[in-house]
Order: sequence, then structure tokens, then C-alpha cells
Amino acid sequence: MFLACAGNDCILTFNLDEKKFHWAMHIRSEHFQFRPAPFDPASSDGPIPVNKLQLRSIHCGEEGMYFSGMKTGGLLHFNGAKIQMLAETPKGAQDIQVFRKGVVFNDSRAGVVRYSADDDGSEDRAMPVPYFDTSDHSVRDSDETRMLKRGYGRGLCVLSGAAVAGGSTPAGITVYNLRENQKMLTVRFTKDTREAVNDIIAWPD
Repeated sequence: MFLACAGNDCILTFNLDEKKFHWAMHIRSEHFQFRPAPFDPASSDGPIPVNKLQLRSIHCGEEGMYFSGMKTGGLLHFNGAKIQMLAETPKGAQDIQVFRKGVVFNDSRAGVVRYSADDDGSEDRAMPVPYFDTSDHSVRDSDETRMLKRGYGRGLCVLSGAAVAGGSTPAGITVYNLRENQKMLTVRFTKDTREAVNDIIAWPD
């Protein structure tokens, strides 16, 4: 199991059978150039807490490891030897994943789930994250609380070649059909802005 350690800009691997960490990699960065620095997670020689990249998500496939953070500038790819920028995204993008001919991600600052392709742009999509009605606002709400009630995308799961599930704050999940540019289903669990969806995964069949 791979884990993102945002506080130390690291990725850890945890052996579920042996119940221990057995490999770790520090992502060193400077001017959007990234370099892997493996280390032993059981030793005392790990990196100091910095949280420079604000790592959020990791996905692994046959081609290697894909990961991103709030301050990585896009989706990064690790092939076992080096780290390269696979796709650049707007500032504040979260949960970036490979999708069809490009990447899909929560453009949290813009309040949309965005699909960006690397072709002629004909498939680019931006679908608004659900938000509370104005009747849900209180005159006592802070500006930050009002922003959260207007929808903040967090957590994303690819369901198929057309559909993704996206989380939002306050805690809710929406299924989007990006091919048809439609919202298929929205479930809101609470109006409490202290509750948020951090990640979404598809339960195995």
C-alpha cells in the first residue's frame, strides 16, 4: 500500500502482510524540477518536515507511479528511476489522475471538476461542483465558511471511460458523466462545513 506523507514530501510503502513500512521516497524539488531520493523509513535519516508540495494523491499502474499535490504544479510520474511532469494543471488542482487522452482533477479554486486533454481541446470539460443554496447561508458565516458552502472539490475516483465520482465540501459525492457533460447523481451527507470528503475509491466487485 502506498501512502503520501505530506508533512515530509514523501511517499511510503506499507507491507500489509508484514505490517511494517519497508520503502520510502523523498521528492526533492526546486523550480519545478523533481528528483527521487529513496530512504529507509525505519531509520532516523529521513527528511525534515517541510510540506513544500502538499502531496495529496497516489495512483499506480503498469507504467509506474502517478502522484500530485496542491503545489506540484501538475501530475508527476515516477518510472522507478526518475520523476517527470506528465501534465501541468492550474494552481490549487487536487486529485489529478490520468483520464482518457489527458487528465481529470478537482480545480478547487474554480469550483469545478475539470478534464483537460492533450489534443485539440475538443474534449475539455469543466463541470461545477455542487453548492448549497443561498438559504443555507447564515449572516454569522465567515467568508471562508461561505466559500465552503459554495462548493470545494476534494476527492476523485475514475469509474469508467466516461464517468468519475467527485467529492465536495460540505461532505457530498457527485457522479459526473464527462462524455455527456452531465451530473448523474449527487448525495449530500451533511451541511456541516467542518465535514469533508478526503478521498474516494471504487469498492472491488
